[in-house]
Amino acid sequence: MYSTTAFSESVTDLLCMQEGVGHEGNKPAQVVYLRNGLIFTTGFSRMSERQMALWDAVSAIVVHLVTKI
Repeated sequence: MYSTTAFSESVTDLLCMQEGVGHEGNKPAQVVYLRNGLIFTTGFSRMSERQMALWDAVSAIVVHLVTKI
């Protein structure tokens, strides 16, 4: 199972802010951090179905998931 990790970058180091479960497929996922505190991701399920998800950045809970596009 793969995980999604949020990082905070400073001048001297890279700090892991939060980590959670992401898309479960073996293909790579893409992440976009939105201004309103949400995270938009695209990836694949275990059955290689394309998925899009909108996550709450604070709790790392999926707000909305679309599976069959």
